[in-house]
Amino acid sequence: MHGITLDGLSEAELIELHDQIVDRLHFLHQQRTTHALLELAIGERVMFEDNSGQTQEGIVIRRNRKTGDSACRQRPSMECFSTAAAERKPG
Repeated sequence: MHGITLDGLSEAELIELHDQIVDRLHFLHQQRTTHALLELAIGERVMFEDNSGQTQEGIVIRRNRKTGDSACRQRPSMECFSTAAAERKPG
C-alpha cells in the first residue's frame, strides 16, 4: 500500500484518518452520482436501486438545475433520484 505505515499512529490519529477517508469516499461517491445524473436526458428510461435495495424503473421527466438531481415518472409518479446512482437501461 504505497509505503503508508500505520504502526506509529495513535488511536486518536487512526480515528482522525478513518474519518478523513470516509469523508473522501463519500465525496467521490457523490461526484460519480452527480456526473451520472447530469448525463440523463429528459424522456430517457432508467432503472436504479432505491434505498431499500429494490430495483425501480421510470422515465426522466425533469432535472433540477441547482442540484443536478432528476425526477422520473413511475407507477405511481414519484421522485426517483435523490441520492441513488442511476444506471442506464437500453430503451
